[in-house]
Amino acid sequence: MSFTAIVKKYGRDIFPKIDFHSKNILLKIEKCRTPELGGHIFICEDCKTILSLNNSCSNRNCPVCQGNKRKRWIEKQCESLIKVPYFHVVFTVPDVLNRLFRENQKECYNLLFATAWETLKTFFENDKSLVGKGGMLCILHTWGQTLSFHPHLHCLVPAAGLNQAGEFKLLRGKNKFLFNVKSLGEVFRAKFAAGLTALHKKNVLILPDLTRKLMFWKNWIVYSQRPFSTPENVVRYIGMYSHRVALSENRIIEEKDGNVSFFYKDYKDEGKKKIMTLTGEEFLRRFSMHILPYKLMKIRYFGQLNNRHKKHFIKVAEKAVGLYCSKSDFPENRIDENQLDFDLDDEPISKKNSVCCPNCKSFNFRKLASFAMLKNFKELVLIDIEKSQIYYNTRDGPQKSSSFILIPEKSL
Repeated sequence: MSFTAIVKKYGRDIFPKIDFHSKNILLKIEKCRTPELGGHIFICEDCKTILSLNNSCSNRNCPVCQGNKRKRWIEKQCESLIKVPYFHVVFTVPDVLNRLFRENQKECYNLLFATAWETLKTFFENDKSLVGKGGMLCILHTWGQTLSFHPHLHCLVPAAGLNQAGEFKLLRGKNKFLFNVKSLGEVFRAKFAAGLTALHKKNVLILPDLTRKLMFWKNWIVYSQRPFSTPENVVRYIGMYSHRVALSENRIIEEKDGNVSFFYKDYKDEGKKKIMTLTGEEFLRRFSMHILPYKLMKIRYFGQLNNRHKKHFIKVAEKAVGLYCSKSDFPENRIDENQLDFDLDDEPISKKNSVCCPNCKSFNFRKLASFAMLKNFKELVLIDIEKSQIYYNTRDGPQKSSSFILIPEKSL
């Protein structure tokens, strides 16, 4: 069962229990790839099959609209991969702060980004081999495999930077680990606690005394992975963690008797794939917890990788060590889709600007026309391009419509 069908069936039960922004997003996702958003009509040049494709909602929280966005983003990032080791660093917060995060999402997420960078920035400046400025790419995730609330940051950090004189330098631990993870966790906890206290004093949020005490009793985990060995692994990593949502549609198994079943990985049991079943209302409630606040940026760049400094940093790095991804490395589209090994919960990347014929399996399609939003549209029966009419099925039987305009391909 599709995610949009689940929203249509159980959305009205959960709407009164969620905020207006989350409700509005679910209503948009409900219309994704349905005739309500309009679409396009194609004809196969080989077997003359006529195919109608509906428009997508293109919302960043939608489980089915991220594949091509991810591909385009990966292609852009590949242009600036330098020939140095890249580290995967994860910043997490203890579960005692979950309620505070849910009640103050925008403020807490912004503080999480700022604190993670301030922590790494401190270590970059104190590194004896660099004593300068580094950079990082940061991606926000708020979910666990079972749709539980688990805010954390995935960071991609090059093991290099610029020293005080503006010279390109490699970090001393370039072949092992970026920095000591225990020290990273302690500094991250201290800076985040100071940031929460500052927001509390400004009356931006309320920090209960019990929460303040509990967060110091918990271990703050900062995970650091060994550097990636090849540029393909860097590309694979970037593709896996960018433009993800809490649950992609291909993880949903079935909807039956008011329940929704989906796959998840149990990392406490060696990452085995298991099945979880939730009521439709609980399923949507958990999903809505991970809808991002309005205009919150989930992918951010800091230090030498932000827009202000990146062009200069890449120029200096290219002279010093060179770039991984040139036009010769990735001819044409620069990325071989077969090299991208996505997990079970990732949306497959579709072929750009191509439609597969359900009959002859060819990609030789030509667009005939576009149609506007049509709420009662069920199934195309006949298309008359010359008269700008479409015949379609409704509950009352076949109907003819000329109340909307078909736009022929020649006039587009």
